[in-house]
Order: sequence, then C-alpha cells, then structure tokens
Amino acid sequence: MELGGISIFGLQEGLYEVAGDKRFQPVQEGAPRRPGALRVTVRPFLVIAPGHITLLDTGLGGWGSEGWGELYANLEAHGVEPEDISCVVLTHLHPDHVGGALLEEDGFWQLAFPAAEYVIQRAEWDYARIRPHKPPLEPLLRLLERSDQLRLVEGSMALNAHLELELTGGHTPGHQAIWVHGRDGSALLAGDVLASLSQFGRRFRAKYDTDPERAYAWRTALTKRLRDRAGTVVLFYHGLHPTAIRVFPQAGTEGAYWEEVTL
Repeated sequence: MELGGISIFGLQEGLYEVAGDKRFQPVQEGAPRRPGALRVTVRPFLVIAPGHITLLDTGLGGWGSEGWGELYANLEAHGVEPEDISCVVLTHLHPDHVGGALLEEDGFWQLAFPAAEYVIQRAEWDYARIRPHKPPLEPLLRLLERSDQLRLVEGSMALNAHLELELTGGHTPGHQAIWVHGRDGSALLAGDVLASLSQFGRRFRAKYDTDPERAYAWRTALTKRLRDRAGTVVLFYHGLHPTAIRVFPQAGTEGAYWEEVTL
C-alpha cells in the first residue's frame, strides 16, 4: 500500500489459536475451532520511506510455526535484508510482538537487526523488567540493555517525519500506537488495543488487558478519531481478514463505515 512516498507491507506469519493459557498454537486453515479459543494471525508491518526502513513489531520469530526464517523470507520478498532495517518500533513487549527481534545461533542470542534502533516506551520497559519472564523476553531485555541500539521514549512523540508514537497503555502499561504519515494520508497500527476488525467500534472490556478500562477508553477514542479523519487506514496485527481498512464517517450519524485496503 502506498501513502504518498511511503510503502506499507503486511508480513503475515501463520494461523494460530489462543486460549486461556495465552499460548499460540499453530492450526491449519479450515480446522475446527477449539472451544473458547481465539483464532488469530501475527502480522508485523514493514514501512519503507525515504531514508528509513522500519519494522513495526516483529512477530513470534523462533516461537512461530515456521521459525525465524518466516520473517526473513517475508522481508526478502520485498527486497529487504535484516541489515537494511534502520528502526524497530515495538508496540509492547509480549512474545508475539517481540519474538522476531532476536535470534539464536550456535547457542548464542543476538539481535536480529544489527543496524536498527529498537524503540520502546520506558513505561513498558520498566514494567517488563520487574516481571518474571523467559525467552524471548529475558534474552531480548539483556541484549538491548547491553547494546547501543535501545531507545527508550516517554509518552507520545514524533519519531521522525513519517512516524508518530502515541502512548496508550491499557493492554500493557507502556503499550503504544504507531501512526504512519505520508503525503496522501495516514495509517494507524494500534497494536493490541485495536488488533482486528472484530474490535472496531465494539464496546467491550477484555481480561487480557492489564487495565481493561483504559484499553476500552482508548478503543473508543481511537474509533472516534478515525471517523473524524476520513480515509485513515487502520492496520490489524492479529486480524485474519481484512488486513487493513480505510475508515469514513457515516453521513448524518455518529457512526462510521469502512472499506477494505489491500497491502
């Protein structure tokens, strides 16, 4: 998808079911659903702009059904090598969003994108460090802490001319949404605050959010802002279909309608 000088690509990684244990279990297309399980995908986004190649979240990496090779293959399909990535923005530090940020070779962990700046909200970093964790988070925190590639930000801010960060909290204390701005419009990746079309415009509070009321408030506020910003694209990290939509106000009402966008 083109936004005027900026290209956005969805890098889909498999099909999964997630139940109360929060484990991502690979499933085949057409398989019967487990009772009580959500069926989702995992979809990092690649943003190519003049002077910047950015990855928005990194998928499951070695914890996905196809391992680290899937993210690399998806990047290669768009002519991008790991060394070309200049920035990795993480909406939050859950394994399905950070697994591809590091890899293991010959028994040693290393950052997957050697030239990239890793951008994380300080509130998210602090929250992750005080919680018990295991791979991928434990080695990722250790690697980033010892590197010169970590950039901790505080609150909402413009990252560069094309990317804007908005601290939402809700799903996790330092969860952030990412706005991508081009000459012809904007796109929003709201991470797990607005992860699929099924969440768009719905009024609900989820047990998987650390602060369900805050997450609900942000979903409501973002839905209203998207309606008011006619033509804005919404990118879905976990949605099976569609991958993205363009939102428009419904004339004469407080509602909105959407059109599918092909990435």
